Amino acid sequence: MKYEQPQPGLKWLTIQSLEQCRENVTIDSGSFDPLFFLFFFRSGFATLLLPDNAVSPAPESLFWLEPQTKFTIENAEKNSGYYLMLHKPLQEAIAYDPALIYHPHFRDLFLPKQLIQVKLSQQLRINSLLNSIYEEETHGHLFKEEILQGYFKILLLTILKQLEENSILEEHDNKLAKKFQQLLEKSFRSKKFVAEYAEALMVGPTYLNTVVKKATGHSASYHIKQRIVLEAKRKAVYTNMCMKEIAFDLGFTDLTHFSKYFKAATGINFSAFIQKTYGHALAVE
Repeated sequence: MKYEQPQPGLKWLTIQSLEQCRENVTIDSGSFDPLFFLFFFRSGFATLLLPDNAVSPAPESLFWLEPQTKFTIENAEKNSGYYLMLHKPLQEAIAYDPALIYHPHFRDLFLPKQLIQVKLSQQLRINSLLNSIYEEETHGHLFKEEILQGYFKILLLTILKQLEENSILEEHDNKLAKKFQQLLEKSFRSKKFVAEYAEALMVGPTYLNTVVKKATGHSASYHIKQRIVLEAKRKAVYTNMCMKEIAFDLGFTDLTHFSKYFKAATGINFSAFIQKTYGHALAVE
């Protein structure tokens, strides 16, 4: 199904329910005036086919695109949500409202592609606003343009609030990841499990793993293992300590456990590492 360009002067906004997108919808904005595309995926498995890649937004997410973008909403079942298009510049659509234009995250609305998760507290509100816009655009008559503009401004303010909350959360998560790294450096000899670090940092183990992985590319458990193994290698290379002494120094009371731990993290056992490094096995006392 091909999207038809609205006639100039008749519309400044078009909204479509994703429930009606059971066939592929292709939109080419190359000949349009500057536009703003906004998608709200409440549920389903819709895929946006863009010129450079494909995006499959998770449920309860917002996604918007820069003007002059050709894309296809790929055929998907059980889609729920809306896509909304402006047929004039965003600033003009909001009547240059200072409350919006001078919001610290207003510029984020002009990023080439933006995908944000929507908190549960905002999902129903955003869906309700888009539903109101849809009903007004479809059936409204008296003061239709003024009502649409009012709904649209509230929608943007709600999105900007979500961006602000996400920014605060991201800052908090970055600080948490740094605190974990600092604590790891101090406590890797005594703390071997994510749960121990999570308890010290007053968060849940799963959350800590997620935050650290987002910040570094690896989970907290990975960093714990790698820090312990790195110290074991340093001790083996730069000291005269035997395997038993190194294991004890790193908080292992069971030599077999240490050997298995080392091998699980590196792929080779400790003695093989020494032999590979020096050409002879380290004595085990």
